[in-house]
Amino acid sequence: LTDGTIDFTGYTLDANEAVSSADVFTLGSGTNTFTGTTATLTITAGTFDAGTGTPVFGGAFSISAGTFDGAALTSADFNGAITISGTGIFDASPGTTTMAGNFTHTTGGTFNNNSGTVTVDGSSSVTWNVNASEDFTNFTMDNSNGSAMVISTGDTLNVNGTLTLTDGSITTGTIDAKGATISIGAGYGATTNLSGTLIVDGVGVQTVS
Repeated sequence: LTDGTIDFTGYTLDANEAVSSADVFTLGSGTNTFTGTTATLTITAGTFDAGTGTPVFGGAFSISAGTFDGAALTSADFNGAITISGTGIFDASPGTTTMAGNFTHTTGGTFNNNSGTVTVDGSSSVTWNVNASEDFTNFTMDNSNGSAMVISTGDTLNVNGTLTLTDGSITTGTIDAKGATISIGAGYGATTNLSGTLIVDGVGVQTVS
């Protein structure tokens, strides 16, 4: 889409190939699906309104300008790499945004967490590279098979709400837990070396379990 409006309100989209949006693209409710790794989504201008449902994005996602509006979503599931750059704005779901691939936000752009939960659920090692730091409300790591989350050296993920470390490990970089609740599961660090840093420095009482 290079000019004009596409509105899928009332319909369900099942895309199997690359989608590029540079104007106004609106999804409806329900599970809109970008099926497979070839179903990439590239936003270069305008507004991509992700609708009110539970979309699944199978391929890589990138935004360099314009807005990805997920503020009305119940949840969103990204299975490929996410890249935010330029003047692009990524408004996450106020529910849960699940990310299984690499996350890159180093050269401009804005990530708004909308007080939601970001869950990392890769099945292999994933790399997170941010511009020194990135803020989250609630953050969960649940990589399967004990897979590592590699936060680039010198980068910090600030978690202001609940931090849940269920499975996998952090091998470099830092997570700064500022919220009241930190939960560490038995699977966290069970199979991979833990060489990343976890800081617990909230201003009030913090419970680690």
